Amino acid sequence: MTAEAFNREYFPKRYDNYRDLGLEKLDRQPRLTYDDEEQMIAREHIFEDFREACIQWRPGKEAEDACGELWMEVARYLCTQYPQRFRERKEKGTRKLLDHDTGEIYPLEGPFGWLTLDTITRLVREDFCIFKKSPFSAQHTLLAGAVCFPSGWRLRSRVGLSVDSQQEAVLSWESELLPEILAYMDENGDSDTYERNVTFVQTVRQEEPDFTKKYFIQECKDFFSGNVGTLFQPKTLHGRFERQMFTKLSKTGAIVLTTRVQVHPLAEIEEADLVAFAEDVRSWPAHVARLKGRDLWGSVVLNYIDEVTGRV
Repeated sequence: MTAEAFNREYFPKRYDNYRDLGLEKLDRQPRLTYDDEEQMIAREHIFEDFREACIQWRPGKEAEDACGELWMEVARYLCTQYPQRFRERKEKGTRKLLDHDTGEIYPLEGPFGWLTLDTITRLVREDFCIFKKSPFSAQHTLLAGAVCFPSGWRLRSRVGLSVDSQQEAVLSWESELLPEILAYMDENGDSDTYERNVTFVQTVRQEEPDFTKKYFIQECKDFFSGNVGTLFQPKTLHGRFERQMFTKLSKTGAIVLTTRVQVHPLAEIEEADLVAFAEDVRSWPAHVARLKGRDLWGSVVLNYIDEVTGRV
């Protein structure tokens, strides 16, 4: 009996549709963007200082092909959505992507791999993780990633491992659900993109903005950098929102998790979003709340939201 047949018989699916997994089909909003000035500057700074921590891949044809297909998708999207800046052209029979704003030219033909992820990281503000199902274990392995804005995890320690064998949970992946989401994407091989949102709370010192501390968070403790006694106030507490988008690549069958991170001060979040934010925070299971630090900031954040929204 193959591993896949064994898993299907003894560990049947618990979820009948994507909504059971907390997913929604992606609307018509753009999936990739480059026009957030602060984040593009932050990515540049982080990437220059932590390049090897931001890009990792498991060398081999499987990862090379998946990186190449992702790059083609990204290049095609940029040319279609932002034709005033990006255009494809041929030079001596070789296809290339021209960036009119910077004058940079990027090859659109192989070999693909580490440098391909490097290029993608510089062009858009989203992060990418590429997963592929093993025909032997029937589990999904993280083949490659380009991640400048991690939320409490290290890419280097995860690449090459299956999502079921991770020693420590990746909070932003909601690790209990991720294997089920990837299995759903594999079994329902449509071209739809699905999305979900994951939230965190972190501190940001406005008087000393540090893009690395704000966006590049590899440990859960680093959500709250600085003097704890002065940090847990509404003016320093921020909501960190991950919009996660799952897509299955048509040629390689790899599944791409595209993540867009936004960090906003509590005072700048719309009232309706604050209400939804509070409901989400209160719904966290105990072990998730502990890892996200709710015991530290929960009363300050929830009391502030109740006061602002008139729910006191």
